[in-house]
Amino acid sequence: MPSTRLVVHAVSVGLLCLTAQTLCAQTAPMRTYYQPSYPPGSLYPAQPNYAQPTQSGPGQYIQPAFAQPGYPQARTPPAPGYPLAGPMGDFYRPAPAHPPQTAATYSPLVANQYMQQGQAPQPAMSAPQPGQMVYGDGQAPAGDYGQVADGYVQEALTHPQPEAAVLSPWGANSGSGCGPGTSCYYPSCGDGTCDGEVGWNGKVRAALGSYRGVQNGCGPRPTPWFASAYGLFLERSTGQPHMLSEDLGSGYGILSTYNADFDFEPGVEVRFGRRFGSCWAIEATYWTLFEAEAEALIISPNYPGGMGSRLDLSSLSILQGGLGATVQSYYDGAYAHRLRRSFEVTNVEINLLHFPVMGSPCGGCNACGSCDGECGMPCSLPSRTTLSWNLGARYLRLDDYLQFATDYVDATFGDPTDEVFYDIDVENHLIGTQAGGHLFYCLSPRFSIYSDVNVGLYGNRINKLERIYNWEGYAYANTGNYVGQDYNLRTDKGAISVVGELRLGSHLQVTKTWRGTFAYRLMGVTGVALAEDQLSHAPADYFTAGQIKEQGSLLLHGFMFGLEHRF
Repeated sequence: MPSTRLVVHAVSVGLLCLTAQTLCAQTAPMRTYYQPSYPPGSLYPAQPNYAQPTQSGPGQYIQPAFAQPGYPQARTPPAPGYPLAGPMGDFYRPAPAHPPQTAATYSPLVANQYMQQGQAPQPAMSAPQPGQMVYGDGQAPAGDYGQVADGYVQEALTHPQPEAAVLSPWGANSGSGCGPGTSCYYPSCGDGTCDGEVGWNGKVRAALGSYRGVQNGCGPRPTPWFASAYGLFLERSTGQPHMLSEDLGSGYGILSTYNADFDFEPGVEVRFGRRFGSCWAIEATYWTLFEAEAEALIISPNYPGGMGSRLDLSSLSILQGGLGATVQSYYDGAYAHRLRRSFEVTNVEINLLHFPVMGSPCGGCNACGSCDGECGMPCSLPSRTTLSWNLGARYLRLDDYLQFATDYVDATFGDPTDEVFYDIDVENHLIGTQAGGHLFYCLSPRFSIYSDVNVGLYGNRINKLERIYNWEGYAYANTGNYVGQDYNLRTDKGAISVVGELRLGSHLQVTKTWRGTFAYRLMGVTGVALAEDQLSHAPADYFTAGQIKEQGSLLLHGFMFGLEHRF
């Protein structure tokens, strides 16, 4: 049976080998390479302003695109692939992860709407984070049919709304209806390129140059020129009284400088100026008070004791019909005495104006006291009150004339053979500088009140002419150091004078560029020579008689009305 055992043994060995081979085939590892697949977004998280890449194959990724406004959507084919990691060994090893990226703070719809070929994002780099887009001219990029492109947000522009902005004190309002200076919200107002066509909702008020309902835009184009014309009615104060005539019987004074009192006299004033920059203007002013005249007459029948001169004129003589007699003799016992006075004012000035330093209603010259030169925002809320100032130079001429005449025959003056005249003519020429302020308060959209104050220091050149004469010639001294010399004295002198001026008035806005004004006006002058102060009580001393007395002062007060226009 040995052969049978050998066969069985051989079969067993074969079965064992077959079994072992089968087990080895089932347990031995095979060198097979697998390409891993990744879910979308695991390698490249969503970035702001970038398209989300998708996996298209082993070792490849899609090229992202930047979102651009206003361009059609375009997709590009995948870029050449790049291995995600090095060769894999026996076991799978994942590719290194990218650093975490900050999540977008806005909707990524912007990025998904537009595709354009660009560069792949670099690890650890983040795209810029957009915020709200605001454009300087108030317009966003237009999309289809004039609409704002998707993904853009236009920020609303809000500005304070003036309650009652006002014109310049001198009428030099310059645009946007916001009061003096280049007071608007946009730079184009400063250079005059707008004319109220943008951003107005139609609710426009012309009152005081102010406009309500402004959303964004400018008011009317700046108006650099301004002019005004006024009528004046002013009265001059009579000054210190001086007695001229007396009743010889009682000694009472019967004629003084008070008796020839000035009434309200007419005059005119014109102003013309131009604005420059945002807060400045220059203005020229001329005004004159037409020659005012006053007269007083007394006659002897009303005074039984006769009339005589309170002045001592006995030291002067005058020829009458070839015969000499004292001047006093022609005044004492005369039939009539007459006093005449005249007064005239001429004023020329030029001023530099600075628009509101307080309470500006809009931008430009603001309530902080600064001037930004263009169209700035105000530093405070609009105010009904504004304060401005001015600095300038002035020439003021005051002419004062007095005549004390006598007629020793009748009360009809005009026959030189029986009349004697005593004249004093004084001219004050004031030249100097002045400074002032303008306070303006708005009561309603059309009605406002204001106050102007000016004070100046002046050099005063005074010229005086004093003489006594009749139809045959001048009187002459009959005693003293000037015997035989004509009483025709011309002298001049320098002095220091002060001028102060006040105006209290109101404005009524008629249109955007026209307004009416009415005001009370007061002007005081000190350090001037007045004719009545030069009357001489010792005429024979020519040196004393010729001296100028400049301690006088006067007041002018009254009313003015007119129209102001800017163009």
